[in-house]
Order: sequence, then structure tokens, then C-alpha cells
Amino acid sequence: LLVGKGKVAIITGYFNVISHELRRKGIEDALTREFPNIQIVGRVENLDQAEKARAEAIDFMTANPDLAGICVTAGGPIGAAQAVKDAGKAGKIKVVCFDPLPQTVEYLKDGSIQAAIGQNPYAEGRDTIIRLFNYLMEGQTPQSRFMYTRDDVVTNDTLAAFYASGQKG
Repeated sequence: LLVGKGKVAIITGYFNVISHELRRKGIEDALTREFPNIQIVGRVENLDQAEKARAEAIDFMTANPDLAGICVTAGGPIGAAQAVKDAGKAGKIKVVCFDPLPQTVEYLKDGSIQAAIGQNPYAEGRDTIIRLFNYLMEGQTPQSRFMYTRDDVVTNDTLAAFYASGQKG
């Protein structure tokens, strides 16, 4: 989305929630390793509050008039998208977030969010319970320490196909 260069802000839910931190660190690692001309200008936590994410996005845009992107790793993508939209920078500042939920989808449709990463929450819940049941009832341990689910990068262009496949964010 940034063609390999620009300033990026990262907004996460909580620094002390492992899934939020793994997302944030993974994104930062990929950006710094693969795109040396992308500069991460800051990282903040929004306590999973959309209004706090909105205020933080405004702060990032004010401090960095040439901000190119905002990545919201947890909680509050609609707040960041609203801030970008209100500033008249929808599409100019690229917003990437997690969870293509109904609230997020509206911002995908209007161009305030460029991509939402779906994580197949059905499989996350179902597969975990099945493995726990198998362990408790049969003593069967999972084949590996980590279980991976499908990731979907949902954009305005792929939104219809995503929902047609039965996914819901």
C-alpha cells in the first residue's frame, strides 16, 4: 500500500496482551526488515477503545503531517478510520487493521480503511475446544504447540468474496 516508503504509526490494544504484542512486533519486524524506507514514528496502546484510538490517530497526523499509514493491531480501528476520514485523508493515509467486522466493513467500503485482516474466529474457538476435549477425555496432546488458522486480507475489492465464503471476521 505504501510502495515501500513512508511514515507509519502503530496503535495496539494493550502492550501487556500477548496476542496484541505478537501482532505489533510481527508487523514492526516485517516493516523494518523488508522495507527500510518505512519509518515507524510511534506505537501507542488504546486500551481497546475506539475513541482513544481516534485521539491517538489525530495526534499522529498532527505530529507527522506526512504520515502515510496507520496500523491498528487491536481494538479501535473504527476510531482511527474516523479520524482519517474526518481529516479528509481517507485513502491518502492507508489504514490496515484486524477483524473485518460490520463496523470495520463500512470504513472498508468508503475507503477509510484499506485492509482488514480476518483470523477465522470460528476455527479459533472450535479447534481449541476440540483439542482441549481430546486432551481431557483421552489424554491426547495437540500435535504442535501452536495452531494456525487461515488469515484473510480483506479489502473493498475482496469483501464480497470474503463474506460469500461464509467468513464473518
